[in-house]
Order: sequence, then structure tokens, then C-alpha cells
Amino acid sequence: IMDVALLMANASQLKAALEQGPRFSLYTPIITLISISLFLQVTVGVLLIFIVLLSVLVGVGEGRLLCFFAVYVRVNVSICVSAHVLCMSWSK
Repeated sequence: IMDVALLMANASQLKAALEQGPRFSLYTPIITLISISLFLQVTVGVLLIFIVLLSVLVGVGEGRLLCFFAVYVRVNVSICVSAHVLCMSWSK
């Protein structure tokens, strides 16, 4: 549920930033951070689906690939949340 809330918050911030336009002093950094955050959220969603499918086919807890994807998802979520926090601190 948190992922959906973060995705909707990012979409709302992106809409507000685009409505303000380039006259806003931090326009480029905010657009960049929101875009990175949205990209990472989509990537995490796809990887989570892939992890579930892979774990069903290979077996739960087996394989270095599953471990790699799990770590990658955690890192992406951390970066995504950090980008969101930066956007929130820079906006209005």
C-alpha cells in the first residue's frame, strides 16, 4: 500500500512541478528526482513480480539470482524514498 501512496504522491508532485513551469528555481532538480523516483518504483514493481515468478519456478530461497534481485529491490526502494524526501524538502 505504501508503494501505491508513494507513486500517487510522486505523480501529484510531478503534475504540480510541471504546472509551475521552469520559472520555479528548483524546477530541473525536482523534475529529475521525481522522474528517477518514478522509474525506480516501476523497476521495483517489475523486479518483485520477477522474484515471485523465479522463486516459484526455482524454489524458495534457492539461487544467487534471487538474492541479487532482493538486494537490488531494497537498494532501489531506498533510493526512491530518498529522492522523494528530497523532493518534498525542496518543494514549497
